[in-house]
Amino acid sequence: MARLKRLRILHTKPIAEGIWDLMSELGFSGGKVLDPSAGVGVFGAVAPVNAAVDAIELNETSGRINGLVNDGAGYSTTVSAFEKVAANTPDESYDAIVTNVPFGGVADRGGNQLLDNRYQKEPLQNYFILRSLEKLKPGGLAVFITPPRCVSGKGGKEEDLRVKASFMAEFLGAYRLPNSVFGTASADTMTDVIAFRKYSRETLDKIAELREQSPQTLIDANVQWQEFIEGQYFIGEGKRFILGEFVPKDPNKFRDVDRVINPANVAEIGRMLKRFPGTRINWELLGLVETSPIIYRDGDTVTQSGQTLQMQNGRWVAMARTEESVDMAKMAGNMVTPYKAFENKITWADAIKYFDYMTGTSQALDIPAWARGAINEIKRLSDEGERGKYWNAGVVGMSVAQVLEERLSEEVGVKYVDEYTALSDAMQRASTIAKGRPSSIGGRIKDGLLAIGNHYQKKTGFSAVWRGDVQQDVTPMEITADSSFEGLRYKTRSAWVTLDDAKGIYGDDFDPVGDQAWCVSPDGKSVTRADDYYVGNYAEFLKRVDAEIAAATDDKVRDKLLRQKLDADSRVDRIDVSKLTFNLFTPYVTHEEKAEFMRRFVHPAAVVVFDEKTGEKRVDIDIPGSKLTDREKLINRIGDYMKNGTITLGGAKLDMEKQKALQELRRMVNTANEQFNGWVRGNSVIMRRLEGIASDPTKLRFRQVEDSSPMKIQGMSDLITPHGYQFAEIRRQSREFGGINGFGVGLGKTITALAAVQYAQSIGVKKKTFFVVPNSVLSNWRKEAARAYTNQDDMLFVGLRVNKADKALVNSTNFDADLTAIMENRHSKIFMTMEAFERIRLRDETISGMRNSCVEQMPVC
Repeated sequence: MARLKRLRILHTKPIAEGIWDLMSELGFSGGKVLDPSAGVGVFGAVAPVNAAVDAIELNETSGRINGLVNDGAGYSTTVSAFEKVAANTPDESYDAIVTNVPFGGVADRGGNQLLDNRYQKEPLQNYFILRSLEKLKPGGLAVFITPPRCVSGKGGKEEDLRVKASFMAEFLGAYRLPNSVFGTASADTMTDVIAFRKYSRETLDKIAELREQSPQTLIDANVQWQEFIEGQYFIGEGKRFILGEFVPKDPNKFRDVDRVINPANVAEIGRMLKRFPGTRINWELLGLVETSPIIYRDGDTVTQSGQTLQMQNGRWVAMARTEESVDMAKMAGNMVTPYKAFENKITWADAIKYFDYMTGTSQALDIPAWARGAINEIKRLSDEGERGKYWNAGVVGMSVAQVLEERLSEEVGVKYVDEYTALSDAMQRASTIAKGRPSSIGGRIKDGLLAIGNHYQKKTGFSAVWRGDVQQDVTPMEITADSSFEGLRYKTRSAWVTLDDAKGIYGDDFDPVGDQAWCVSPDGKSVTRADDYYVGNYAEFLKRVDAEIAAATDDKVRDKLLRQKLDADSRVDRIDVSKLTFNLFTPYVTHEEKAEFMRRFVHPAAVVVFDEKTGEKRVDIDIPGSKLTDREKLINRIGDYMKNGTITLGGAKLDMEKQKALQELRRMVNTANEQFNGWVRGNSVIMRRLEGIASDPTKLRFRQVEDSSPMKIQGMSDLITPHGYQFAEIRRQSREFGGINGFGVGLGKTITALAAVQYAQSIGVKKKTFFVVPNSVLSNWRKEAARAYTNQDDMLFVGLRVNKADKALVNSTNFDADLTAIMENRHSKIFMTMEAFERIRLRDETISGMRNSCVEQMPVC
């Protein structure tokens, strides 16, 4: 996939060693290191013993290889999208970053950008650099292998990257490596090694202040160093850090590239990566001091994947697990799901202790997603007592949502109030708290608190769903014979129905062979209505039916097929050539025939020419000579009319007035078209040819049947009498299994839609239908539905309430209660706005499936 595009360092181990040496010269003395695009782990293979490396790799195969080769005390591999890790781990938690940055556009991120709300519209390399810098502690060091555009690209996203990076970290310098470093012709490209140091906390605060109050000071102090920002680094100060001879691409060579040529081997080039000169920032102008490197000494500790590491003699050594780690492992088991946390009475104090421990020991990814989100929401509250109160109520509500989601998809009519007595009691106690939810709390905590209100109210008690008062299915309508046949076609998505099924609907005396309204299959075992049989191209039909007649073994079926072939002729739309009207642009007359007419009736200079621009034939008139009359000049303009289709004088110089000349030219063109129409209609050769074309079966199609006759739709009010075109549309919807209603304004789209849905339900193919409509017209749909249907008990209008003034209004506070009522299975027609529809939460597996489907459809680079 494109996401995996990166410069291959599989064969450049000396470069990785050289980068670690460069980091050492720049002040790295050990600590936690992030490699967010680790591949098979070349940086890990040569990492110094004082580096505790967290490696992230998207590709499962590469990640597994990395883990097998490098994992151990001081090295941990996670197979995941970096976006997911970045979104779920704290910023400013690493002492250094080192990585080979993947590169590509936003689309190359393969949907992973949705996993992190930071930098979602940034290209791949920009995201990795900027997000990595955010993960770096103040004073930390970052070294990236990147494509040249990151340092030298002009304008756009490349310059934007350098600006944003310079607000977070000092650009120390960059090396441009020879093309030979990455070996193969397929990787014939220059690459850069760029280094940053994250500013101190004091400096970051000062930069934020100056960005608001005095942006120019940041430029004057070289925080925003213009030579770097503008992509001029390797033209100016950085020219000496090009490790070889720069040879620009040759415009005369196909797909040539810029090159850096150096005869030295890779090991020698790796040793050329030395520290850069001192800072170029004017710290005095900022009123600050230069940021110092992070220093670790013997006895210092860090945590990695839940393991405490201590520096001993310059290397990281794993310490024995503590009693606290054992307690937290048990806590993790008690918080797998909200209901598990409810059963184990996990308090806010328990939850925040667990959260802080897991975050502090680099295990944030192992916190259950529901708990991570819920804890972050509760932390928005400043009062500790409030946090505890809403944590407890939120866990209850999320448990309610969990058990409903788990059981409703499998079972109908579960009596939750009896099966979950402790949870039901907790809902009653938490209902008042849930009702007073602070607006600052969102996410699943909010959804949980709303779930309590949806399923328990002090005045009305538990909801029908929680009591188990739910129908097994929506009450079906009585289905007639014709309705059964239509329903069978709809369900099978085919115009054909077996003869046995048809007899089961219409009775044993049903005889399609003797009924012109029915057609049979070649084996006589399937039937379809004639209106659905005669469709498509006539020639293809004739070819098919002739083969069917030849293959038929039953005489009665063969005779029926012969009659079906004869009946087909009357259902074909043919053009009556004698009624056609022709003009000079008709495609049915050849250019040669048009030129013949023009020579006889307009001017002998008419000829067929080839258009130089299009390469196609056209008819032209070009009367030669320098002393042409006005009429001859106008005849030449008829030639231009034949080319462009417009009547203009162009640049013709005439003696007559312009307006009079245009009137005369228009008269001449109209006369020519009228004469041409009569000439063609009187030309027997042309008319015979056109009649042949009009009768050619390959050019003919069966006319579409629009059955506009009245139809009885069970459940539709007698007060509503649809027009014929509406009946035809209802039948089309059932015949084509759906579609778009394109009626114009005032032709009754609403009533047609209501009738089409009722028809689909009356033929037994649909049990429940959602209408998603604009907020402003929901009340109108309610009014129209009340007129259209005989029964309103099976309708639900989500969020709509009638006030004291008898006016129906939409209120979003009623959405959740009404969406809950859908689960009672009493409504076959549910009307809602898009705002309400969007509140229906998708299952995680549905979201994952949709995301994977989108990724699969992306072009592979």
